[in-house]
Amino acid sequence: MNQHSNGNSQDFITALLAPSKGSRGSRRAWGIDVETVWVPFFTATNVEGTTTLPDDVLGAPIRLAKTKDGEVRFDNNGRPRTRVAPELNAQVTLVKENLVSAMMARVGLVMEELPDAYRKQVAAAQEAGQVVIDQQTHEVADAAEMLRLQQEADAKAEAAEGEHAPEPETPESTPAQNRNRNRKSEPEPVETPAS
Repeated sequence: MNQHSNGNSQDFITALLAPSKGSRGSRRAWGIDVETVWVPFFTATNVEGTTTLPDDVLGAPIRLAKTKDGEVRFDNNGRPRTRVAPELNAQVTLVKENLVSAMMARVGLVMEELPDAYRKQVAAAQEAGQVVIDQQTHEVADAAEMLRLQQEADAKAEAAEGEHAPEPETPESTPAQNRNRNRKSEPEPVETPAS
C-alpha cells in the first residue's frame, strides 16, 4: 500500500473511522459543513497545488440560487434560496466519487489479503443482524396487533355511544316557524280600483 506523508494508510483509515465532535454548521454539501470543512480542505489543496479553485469560490462558497432568467429564487417563507458555488460543488462530487472508489478498493484488497477473516466477519455480521431483524419483525407485529385492537375498541365505544345517546328533543315547531309566529301580522294590502 502507498505511504501518505502523514503516516501510513492504516492511520488514514483509523482516522476516518474515529468518532468526531464535528460542528453543526449552516450549509452542507454531501452532508458535510461547507464553511468549516470543505472550504478549509480545498484551501489546503489549493495551497498544495492539487486543486485550483478560484479565490471568490473559497471566499463566498454560498451563492444565491437564481432562475434561468437570472432572477433570485425565494422559498415559501420568503427567504432567498442559496446553493453551493458550482465549482466547489463539482469538487465535492469528485471527492465523493473518489472516496467511494477508494472504499471499494479497500474492500477488494482486504478480501484478497484476508479472505477467511473477511468471510468470517460477513457470517458473524449476518448472524448478529438476523437477531435484530427478527426482534424488529416481532415488535412491528406486536405494535400492529395493538393498533388493530385499539381501533376495534374505539369503533365499539363509538357504536355504543351512538346507541345510548339521548334522543334529541323534537321541537314543536322549527325556528323558522317560531320567527313567523313572533312577527306582527301585517295587514293584507287592499286593492283599490284605479281612479
